Amino acid sequence: MNLQEEILKLVIDFKEQDIFIVDLTISSAKKITLLIDSDKGITIKDCSKISRHILKSFEEKLDEYEINVSSPGIGQAFMVEEQYFKNVGNDVELLLNNGEKQFGKLIGFENNIIKIEESKKVQNKNSKKKETVIKAIEFDEKIIKSTKLVVKFK
Repeated sequence: MNLQEEILKLVIDFKEQDIFIVDLTISSAKKITLLIDSDKGITIKDCSKISRHILKSFEEKLDEYEINVSSPGIGQAFMVEEQYFKNVGNDVELLLNNGEKQFGKLIGFENNIIKIEESKKVQNKNSKKKETVIKAIEFDEKIIKSTKLVVKFK
């Protein structure tokens, strides 16, 4: 088992809370970067606990390494299925492989199909008023380059 596999197993077995691993990289410059998340969100305290747990478990083996444990950044694309499940009900931006962007509320993710609810204002044919039309759209994960959470500040 290599170092990356050992760290992954250690974090998966860490039962402190319901976390999931988003990404783990070990660079040639001996820098370990672990991105974690949870349905409830991740705090600095959570990151510290996991970082200490890793260091304690590998004491001498990681003396030369720099370890960085954090949650994914706000504008970062989704990397694992759990991020889709966590963000059902939130607005997302899909960047399709053809360069087109789709915006909508994430309403589901199942069998590699991403479902969003798109809201558009359209002119009513019978009146001059615009009305909001909501429709559900499904996308196969294969045609999506990236999915990002849309952050709104009120």
